[in-house]
Amino acid sequence: MHYQRWYSEIGLIVSVLLAAVLLERLQWCPGELPLIGYLLWQLWQFRRLSQLLDHPEDPHAIEPRGFIGAVYDQYYRMVREADRRERLLEQRIRRFEESSASLPDGVVSLDRSGNIEWFNAPAGRMLGLQSRDLGQRIVNVVRSPQFVALFDTDSTVDMIELPAHQQAHEVLEIIKVKDRGQRSLLVVRDVTHLRHLERVRQDFVANASHELRTPLTVISGYLESMAESDEQIPKGWQQPFRQMRQQASRMQQIIADMLSLAALEGERHLPQHDPVDVSKLLEEIREAGKRLSGEREHQIVLAIEQDARLLGSEKELHSAVANLLYNAVQHTPDGSHITLSWVLQNDGSGLLAVVDDG
Repeated sequence: MHYQRWYSEIGLIVSVLLAAVLLERLQWCPGELPLIGYLLWQLWQFRRLSQLLDHPEDPHAIEPRGFIGAVYDQYYRMVREADRRERLLEQRIRRFEESSASLPDGVVSLDRSGNIEWFNAPAGRMLGLQSRDLGQRIVNVVRSPQFVALFDTDSTVDMIELPAHQQAHEVLEIIKVKDRGQRSLLVVRDVTHLRHLERVRQDFVANASHELRTPLTVISGYLESMAESDEQIPKGWQQPFRQMRQQASRMQQIIADMLSLAALEGERHLPQHDPVDVSKLLEEIREAGKRLSGEREHQIVLAIEQDARLLGSEKELHSAVANLLYNAVQHTPDGSHITLSWVLQNDGSGLLAVVDDG
């Protein structure tokens, strides 16, 4: 239908030109008359198009004809397609808002400038947002330095924790997600219960470690005293006695690790950057590993290429590497080879590794 209109219009133009030539030769009337009539007719069709564009809902408006009508048909199809897409987008947005409204977590939609476009009820309750805040910059509504700093970064995903609005005992976790168009979506979660459980666990680990350390120290002390008079222990008790000493030493190391874990989780301190003698550190860990191996006779060797120092916390490094070595001793067959290696990389970084035969 679209091409038929163009073919008809081309035929009309050819007919007008032929009529003009014929009238000019017959000298019945001026040859420009058909051209003037065609031009007036096109102006009339253009007027119809203008009326339709100005008043598309007017029932008395008449659709233009000719090639102007074909242009109007194409434009009308584009408008209908745009309307269809707009309705589809509105349906999707409505479904998203309905789904987000039923979520227990808060959701806030922001435009490129950080203005609030939409939020659900949990977000309004947790952040103190109201309907009059729509269109406002969220940093002007949620006044917190930590929250404002969340929007100073260009990263795609960021997360912070801060107290809830008017509920200082509640802890909120806020995740900001930014898309390629620089629009942002905030997801707000109430993590008060999770943080309470985490504190309970930390307190339990710390208290249990302290409570176990005292009786175990007494037991280890008696075992050490008895070890000084090893010749007085009956032969039938010597093997069980050595195993008791090994297990007591192992329990002491486990309790020390639990105390270190409780200290790391309970304290927010700046990371240490002290020079650590890695060779000396690995030597101490190897000796501890040999004592742990005992009669299982694991072959623990050092592979140190360069005597380079490492910036960090000696206590934390000792705990990390020792745990790897103790796991290797416990989970490899008797007599296995275990290597503690320290290698300096080309980029200046170091590589600490524990390699076993298991």
